[in-house]
Amino acid sequence: MILTGIPRSGTTLATSLLDRVPGVVALSEPIDPVSLRGMGREAIAAAIVRWIGEERASILATGRARTKLRDGVVPEDMVAGAPGADGLRTVRVDDGWVDVRERGLRPDFRLIVKHPGLFAVVLPELAARLPCVAVVRNPLATLLSWQTMGMPLRDGHSVNVEAVDGDLSRRLAAEPDRHRRQVLLLGWWVGRFRRTLPDPLIVRYEEIIATGGRALAPAAPGAAQLDLPLASRNRSPLYDPALVDRLAELLLAMPGDHLAIHGAEAVEQLRAEWRRHGAAGPGGGAEQPEAIGGIISRTAGDPAGDAEGSGKR
Repeated sequence: MILTGIPRSGTTLATSLLDRVPGVVALSEPIDPVSLRGMGREAIAAAIVRWIGEERASILATGRARTKLRDGVVPEDMVAGAPGADGLRTVRVDDGWVDVRERGLRPDFRLIVKHPGLFAVVLPELAARLPCVAVVRNPLATLLSWQTMGMPLRDGHSVNVEAVDGDLSRRLAAEPDRHRRQVLLLGWWVGRFRRTLPDPLIVRYEEIIATGGRALAPAAPGAAQLDLPLASRNRSPLYDPALVDRLAELLLAMPGDHLAIHGAEAVEQLRAEWRRHGAAGPGGGAEQPEAIGGIISRTAGDPAGDAEGSGKR
């Protein structure tokens, strides 16, 4: 199973939740995109499918799986919660291994692999080979999150996507305003999903939160039994309230596919919530890893993973 999505839409959260489902191993960005540079789309998709097959065989043989970790723990967010001295957050994870021997996996276990940009850029080719699910989030919240990042998204670029999609790279290069570039990039992701996947396979972050994870059932039927305490971060105190109107106006005014899933009403509603209440306070939105407080975390040293976590990393 392929899991993709818009960066900062909750894909890492979704991976963490799915990894708690019995009979499922969910891995966060274990493939090095640089190793696929210079290949055509079909070749990239074939290499990804081959890697997944080899990883499944390796997991069954060794009881170990490759994934991104932070301090030996499978994170619920790839990004450090607190901003650095420059006011920006950065990705803080390492390549590592988790021990899955105690999960009692059957040969037909479900392997889910998540990569937002890498999988999205070859999604039509992947969807012809493997089942795929995409995670999306309110466009205004997504762009607000991008402003807090010390990575190319803040400047309206995606290195892994542009390395394959030259047309998108040229369109972004021709746009001098970084916020407008961000809307173009967001529209590229949304359009990719809308043109490739049926609506039931496009999962909204807000539904994941509202259902305690059960909305992820299209990726793994066992997720229908999830019932975890999740909290939305769409009004995080780390987001700049001064940018809410600017970004909302761009989203509503610019042409493109960026509103094709959530719609203009979702942007207007979230903007109205910001105007009424501002950033959410403690317990309702202090930006921890993108979505959680107080759920079970599975660590590399404890593959059965029953240690209570605060959601902070």
